Amino acid sequence: MNKRIWLYWMMPIGLLLLQVAKALIRVLNPAHAYFWGNLAIALQFLLLLFGVLFLFLRLLNRKRSNRSLVIRVSLYVAVVVTVGELLFSHWLQVPANIPRFFLSSFIYYNDHYNTRLLQFQRDGSQYDTGLFYTLKRDAQFEFRNAEFTTQYQTNTAGLRDDNASLEYPEIICLGDSYTMGWGVEQEESFPQQLEKQSGRKVLNAGVSSYGTARELLMLQRLQTDSLKYLIIQYCENDDGENKSYLEHEARLPVSSQATYDSLVTEQEWTTRYYPGKHFLLTAPLILKKMANLLLPVFDLSQERNQGQSDPSEAMTRFYQVLANALPRQGHYTVIVLYMGNSERLSAGSRSLGNATTAIQAAMQATGKEIIPFQYGILSPEKDFFRLDLHMTVSGNRKMGEWLNLVIRDPNALRK
Repeated sequence: MNKRIWLYWMMPIGLLLLQVAKALIRVLNPAHAYFWGNLAIALQFLLLLFGVLFLFLRLLNRKRSNRSLVIRVSLYVAVVVTVGELLFSHWLQVPANIPRFFLSSFIYYNDHYNTRLLQFQRDGSQYDTGLFYTLKRDAQFEFRNAEFTTQYQTNTAGLRDDNASLEYPEIICLGDSYTMGWGVEQEESFPQQLEKQSGRKVLNAGVSSYGTARELLMLQRLQTDSLKYLIIQYCENDDGENKSYLEHEARLPVSSQATYDSLVTEQEWTTRYYPGKHFLLTAPLILKKMANLLLPVFDLSQERNQGQSDPSEAMTRFYQVLANALPRQGHYTVIVLYMGNSERLSAGSRSLGNATTAIQAAMQATGKEIIPFQYGILSPEKDFFRLDLHMTVSGNRKMGEWLNLVIRDPNALRK
């Protein structure tokens, strides 16, 4: 009798102990806390799955011994997890096959548990005292995620371009991962597409997760004597850095190398795979979504669309950064691109339009013509990855074509 009672209490006790373990790990080992935390979530779901199956089979057959029932349930759970892991692994490799109802859960899983960040990849990036990090200089390496495997070759400035492009470029493209060409090969990025189509020397100065302030600090390291067009790609997640830059009186605070090394370690642990990871972390999200159809009790908000600053205020700060940090010397035109989560592109474009006063102030302060991006040339379905939020080859090609059009005829946007 005691053994039977213990078996029934095993599931709630185990769930509670795992919850306590997660809290302790966050305090004792913060660098690895995210990995151990998601492992604890996986074990909690595994335990819950075992408990539900055990109680269900116990109700169907009250005479079977606990020992034989435990063995049978263990086999059932092993089969479910194995088949689920194989299926979910396939869907991650071929996202086009993911059923639409499951897609948001797979996006959340990929964002939080599965995506490698280039800026914290040991063989791809390095600490920098002025910029926090750059890509490794004069390096060749591979960068991959669920939907792509790409090759990188960097120059002496730590940029994804050749050394020849550092010498008197006519066009410099500043930006983050969208400009850098996250998810596409080097020659497929929109700066390289623009170079092919325009016949001008273009330097790709995009670096993953740089904000506007850091991009303009990078510009100070580059040769701008022949600059005719400066393309600045803005993304909504630039605002935190831009706000910090303005609050510190046009100075960008840079964290220590110890902080950078800690983030590298955390990234390595976060993306580490263990058997059953894809299924055991994604299935609970799907089940919660299904439960919410009956009674909305679970918060399943997607962080891509949550917690962003007011777009108009963020855009005003963006132009304040331009007014502070754009080089005054030289005769060049500034072209602003708004990029980001495909679901927020239209809102971002409207914000550019709403920031007319800030644009005019930046133009007056710098003496430069600023041409803002107008949304409408990219298709969320065709020009972006299904799980990843970045542009595919077609999106980069369209962006290169659009920029070439603007450079040939700056009035094209006003027609």
